Amino acid sequence: MRKELLELRPGRKLMIRTGGQANHATVFMIHGAGGRGEQWQNQVSALAPENRIIVPDLLGHGASPRPKHGYHFSEIAADLEALFRKYKTKQNIIVGHSYGTAFALWLTAKFPEEVKRSVLIGAATLRAASGSSVWKLPVFILKMLQPKMSRSFADGAFHPSADQEFVARERAISDQNSLAMMKRLFRGMHYEGDRDLSQIRQPVLIINGEADRLTPVAAAQELCGQLPDCRLEVVEKASHLVMMEKPEEVNGLIMNFITTG
Repeated sequence: MRKELLELRPGRKLMIRTGGQANHATVFMIHGAGGRGEQWQNQVSALAPENRIIVPDLLGHGASPRPKHGYHFSEIAADLEALFRKYKTKQNIIVGHSYGTAFALWLTAKFPEEVKRSVLIGAATLRAASGSSVWKLPVFILKMLQPKMSRSFADGAFHPSADQEFVARERAISDQNSLAMMKRLFRGMHYEGDRDLSQIRQPVLIINGEADRLTPVAAAQELCGQLPDCRLEVVEKASHLVMMEKPEEVNGLIMNFITTG
């Protein structure tokens, strides 16, 4: 994968990874809040032989710049729209994880002719995350609460049977996120799109881990029920980072979905 820091909009630079062969489609992979593009490495390896892959680090995440402002949903959506317009081809697939699923749905609705299919991983509506009162607290209090928040994240994001070295590594990387950035990000989660999702006619696949406590299966079922052409797959012995915990199973589901029909 080629890495490049690109100015997609004036004053808005993102680290973008590109690679693969567009024999079938161009696949855009959007990580979640506090995540990074590298979390898709298993999916990139599986899909790149036949698909062109576009993986951004969202503003404030991974290797992208971390300005003090610009984390409202509308700002990040505009970044991703610019990214999509730059790299889109005749066949485009959007894959999103967690908060990234909201942007995946937004792009799917905005580009009904260009986006052929979408895959949502660790999916739910935004209501629970954006409504959390903890992100209303001052940053200095959030820093005091960070150890507790980190443990809570690990309890909700990883299956009890997950490799503990993997859990420790991902937890350590997550703890490096700026709490000021995360506060702005969560406070800016105002997706207009808890609007009528029935307007999205493209096929949608939702993949959730059966033990996910951050975006529970029940919430994924609710979301899937609002989409006209949706299928939900629940992966056993996996949680919120299901694409990293069970990569072979998730890769198989994605590849089968995007190559059929």
